[in-house]
Amino acid sequence: AYGGEKENPAFIKFETEKDAKNWFKEKGIEIETGNRLDIVNELGTMRESLGDYFPPSLRIEKEIFEKYNGLKEPALFFRNSIYINPMVEIKNWEKIAEEQFKKGYWAVSDKNSIIAHEIGHYLHKKNDPTNYIAIRNYVPTDEELEIMGKVSEYSQENPNEFVAEVYSLLLLRQKDKITNEVLMLFYQFGGKLL
Repeated sequence: AYGGEKENPAFIKFETEKDAKNWFKEKGIEIETGNRLDIVNELGTMRESLGDYFPPSLRIEKEIFEKYNGLKEPALFFRNSIYINPMVEIKNWEKIAEEQFKKGYWAVSDKNSIIAHEIGHYLHKKNDPTNYIAIRNYVPTDEELEIMGKVSEYSQENPNEFVAEVYSLLLLRQKDKITNEVLMLFYQFGGKLL
């Protein structure tokens, strides 16, 4: 970590892919870098600021986005790994987050929310795997949808997205949208406090 204390580093910089892989391995994370040190440096900084909540696997590859998600999304959680889309430039993450937040689609304008949201899916699955799968096809009531909408438009898509958005708020310490009713629904859908 350069330019700041470990709790809040200004940025992480790796000189080689091997250095990056060793650093992540020490943190208990297997990473496939795809030789994208720009993305890996940013992930290192995010790992330091978001703490030990990262899943044990990070992958930088475009194939999964081509197959499942199109090429627009910067990141996704799939089969216990966070996948990073190398086709979405890391320098644009801040702009993407701000735009999505201004539209009301995402709960947070911070670029770290891109990874924090995916960590939210990981934590949800890890903390309550039965509920994580069971609520995939759950249709929220009108009252639940209203509560979900207080977090973000994205969180209204389904209970899993709602839980991930709340986890993102918790990880980024932005608790202004986390009311008692939001927290109760978060628990109901399988979320747990950090």
